Amino acid sequence: MSITSGLLTIVALVVVLRCSAVSGGTIWDAINNCLKEERNESMDAVQCVTTQMFVQLYLIRVYACGPCAYLFHCQAGLNAVIRCGNDDVARHLVTVVSECVDVALTMDYRAAVQHGRSGYDCEAAYGCRFRCRYSPSKGFCSKCA
Repeated sequence: MSITSGLLTIVALVVVLRCSAVSGGTIWDAINNCLKEERNESMDAVQCVTTQMFVQLYLIRVYACGPCAYLFHCQAGLNAVIRCGNDDVARHLVTVVSECVDVALTMDYRAAVQHGRSGYDCEAAYGCRFRCRYSPSKGFCSKCA
């Protein structure tokens, strides 16, 4: 598995979720060009980061707890960094994945990923305040206080 295909794991989901109305060829060309620059990181780190981000972005579709997209994008960045070494390599790869899918994300979503990547509390920032009832710490929908 090449580093490009590892990073495409996360990109595929984001493109499907956020850009179904845009020409796939144009998006994939831009993403592939972006990812070609990132062939020097370890495959384990790439797989860890892309898996952690993919899981959170997948959960957007699984849980219907209200408008939770910002929370899940934030949590994707946070989990990917913390669970994949909590180091500069993990932060760099989260940044790369985020930048490679910029065509699919609005500025608000990029800010949410940045918030999580920086280690901040995603639930406090994007949970009930945004009427999202999903609780990452509990793993299910809960009532907002």
